[in-house]
Amino acid sequence: MVGEKQWGQVAEYSGYGVVHAGSTRVVIGQEQPDFWATFIEMVWPGITPERRQSALTAFGGELDPARFADFFISHEISHLSHGEGWDEAPQSFWAQELFANLGMLGYITEVESDHITALDAFVEATWSSSVKWPVQELERIREPVEGNGDAGVCNYVWFEVGLIVIAKRLWGVAGVEGFRRLRDILVGPVLSTAQIADALADFDPEVGQAIRNWPHFSFDKNS
Repeated sequence: MVGEKQWGQVAEYSGYGVVHAGSTRVVIGQEQPDFWATFIEMVWPGITPERRQSALTAFGGELDPARFADFFISHEISHLSHGEGWDEAPQSFWAQELFANLGMLGYITEVESDHITALDAFVEATWSSSVKWPVQELERIREPVEGNGDAGVCNYVWFEVGLIVIAKRLWGVAGVEGFRRLRDILVGPVLSTAQIADALADFDPEVGQAIRNWPHFSFDKNS
């Protein structure tokens, strides 16, 4: 955990506060990340007043990402489990991020379940926003953060939020078995996005359909 002045000495991304795992450490900022204010400015106007109020209430009045610091760390640590065998495949990045979000949800469920309300409120509000992001195709998830400044990072965060929505559904249905299945996929032969969707549909057909229809999907909360 480092301040903005030390960020360039240890981080692999230039934008301050982009949490990530390096070869020997997880890097996280001490202060609010550079892109956060931009993200709120972009997303907030496209959220209904009811969802905005729900998010503010869950956060205690201030949308501070520091509340999720432990979640971010558990997400990055989960990345250490899937290896790097798929790194050149265009579908590798989103599948690895879905996997890390499953690991994060496992941590929250076991250790910080009291904080799930704030995460849910943020995710639901963000995913409901009417913002039209320039990059939306699932296999292009990596592109926005490559030289596009804070706006690109915000586009990437939108991808992460959508993958958390899918991960939450999969975790609720399959739990640790879903986590293990996706890990087995990621350390095995490279599969296409459609093949990954088919494999996860064994746990829940709606998860498979969400991946195929990305980003145009929703889940019935009662099912």
